[in-house]
Amino acid sequence: KSSDRIGVAYKTTARDCSVGDSETSWAVGFVSTEEGKLFCFHNKKKKKLAFQLPPGTSPAKTVTIGVLLDCEDGGFLAFFLCDPSSSKPQHLHSFKTRFDQPVYPAFTVWPSDLSVVSGLPVPEFLLL
Repeated sequence: KSSDRIGVAYKTTARDCSVGDSETSWAVGFVSTEEGKLFCFHNKKKKKLAFQLPPGTSPAKTVTIGVLLDCEDGGFLAFFLCDPSSSKPQHLHSFKTRFDQPVYPAFTVWPSDLSVVSGLPVPEFLLL
């Protein structure tokens, strides 16, 4: 089954699995067999979130997800739906965890489109 996910992972996270399928990565995303439903993923666990796309809507064309990471104060990772028609992002899910290594943006895109907008330069080690 295919899936589109956005999240964070330790640099040591294996790259032969989807982000969120290990204990060193955290994510939210869609799964092809669950049309329009959003899930959070961590350590091979999946939890359905309250968010639901309207029927027939493509997540790749309509959903902007924001990520908030706070590595201090014990560790906090939150995901938000960023809707341009709303003045306030909608909270989707939070993970409370202690990050003992630096985390990096991580994506699983299969077989879909992904646009990354951060305003930050791409790290050298990601350039091929």
